[in-house]
Amino acid sequence: MPKQYDIVAKTGSYTDNQGNTKARYQTVGAMMADATGRQYILLEAWFNPAALERQEGRSSVILSLFEPKQQDNPF
Repeated sequence: MPKQYDIVAKTGSYTDNQGNTKARYQTVGAMMADATGRQYILLEAWFNPAALERQEGRSSVILSLFEPKQQDNPF
């Protein structure tokens, strides 16, 4: 089955040309489903969640799910 969601981590922020603070995101994996409908997650081997910013006093990080964007040219 095709990819259901991109798994995305906020990796930091930057300031655009107008002086606005914007978030920087990185796709770190995908949520997929097999032929029976069972869901599973593929994470990039290089992804280290310990490197992400965390809220003070928390040991967990937030990963977001986004529907994959259609690519006009897959190559």
